[in-house]
Amino acid sequence: MLQIPETGQTTAATDKELYLVYGGKIEDPRGNDFVDPGALEIVGFYTAYDEALQAWRAVSQQHIDEAFVKYRLVRIN
Repeated sequence: MLQIPETGQTTAATDKELYLVYGGKIEDPRGNDFVDPGALEIVGFYTAYDEALQAWRAVSQQHIDEAFVKYRLVRIN
């Protein structure tokens, strides 16, 4: 259980979903191995899947012509 400092209320850690959108240059367009994991672009953290999907689509569309750039959307909890 996590305690929320402002209210003193407790909540289970799994009550909320959390998504991460990140990406960068990859070694092979057919794979998922990033060239420099230390240089990944963190697009953002989202509590709603629809928001994360919208962010992923927007950033992916910006790099549509770059075969060696890939963005991923992952659920992290």
